This record gives sequence, C-alpha cells and structure tokens, in this order.
Amino acid sequence: MAKSKRRRRFILGSLGAVGALAIGWAAWPSRQRLIPGKPLALAPGQSALNGWVKVGTDNTITLMLAAAEMGQGASTGLAALLAEEMDADFAQVRFEQAGYDGIYTNQAMIIENNPMFTEEDQGLAKRATRRVLSRVLRESLVRCVRPVRPRARC
Repeated sequence: MAKSKRRRRFILGSLGAVGALAIGWAAWPSRQRLIPGKPLALAPGQSALNGWVKVGTDNTITLMLAAAEMGQGASTGLAALLAEEMDADFAQVRFEQAGYDGIYTNQAMIIENNPMFTEEDQGLAKRATRRVLSRVLRESLVRCVRPVRPRARC
C-alpha cells in the first residue's frame, strides 16, 4: 500500500513540475528579432533604426539583406516597400549583405517544412507543435549562431 502511494506522489509531483515548467516557458517573453547581437557597422553620418535598416544624413537608406538575390526580384520588392513606407525616393535605397547573426536566420522555412504534419492537418496538435518549434528555434538560434572558424593545422 505504501509503495503505491509513493508512486502516485511521484507521478503527480512530476506532472506538476512539468506543467509548471511548460506554463512558465510559455509565459516567458520571446526574444526580439529586430536588434542583432553585434551592432551594425555604421558609416559616418549613418544611424541604425534596427538590425535591418540604416539611414544616412544624405537621405540614403540601407537595407540589410539576409539572403542572396537570385533573380526573383525580392530585393527590388523590399526596396520598393521600404521606400514607400519611409516616403523616400526609390533611387536612394541601397543594399548591404547582412552579417552573421541569429536575427537573420530563416526560421519560418524550418517551421513551415516541418515533416511531422501534412497540409491537411489543422488541429490543435499542429498549432501547438508549431508554437513550441518556433519558440525553440528563436531561443536557440539567437544564442547559438556563431561564425565557423577554420581550425589551425598542427
């Protein structure tokens, strides 16, 4: 009889601890995705609005691109949107390749191509899995993304 009470107490205690951790982790504010770990390199007369946009005193706007332009027109579309939102001339928008930082990773692609569910699955399990996966990626990529340095040869 005493053995079953200890087992129940252990199971209920474990469930309580896991539940408390899950609720605490879900309530914890997520990491921001606008400011990089290292500040952007600024030329004289430039100021960074966030990790993606720099504005110069000569009215030029520099947009950080995290992916390479391969003919799809994504950089032109981004430049047009940015110029429209900032009421700037389209010719004043410049591009710069983004550095190696966790805010420039493509987490949406990893989450959307999750092989656990098909396109027809729209239930609670899929939504919960996507939320947990996005949270794990956001936390791990912001902390762990570092450039790979070649090892010195002996």
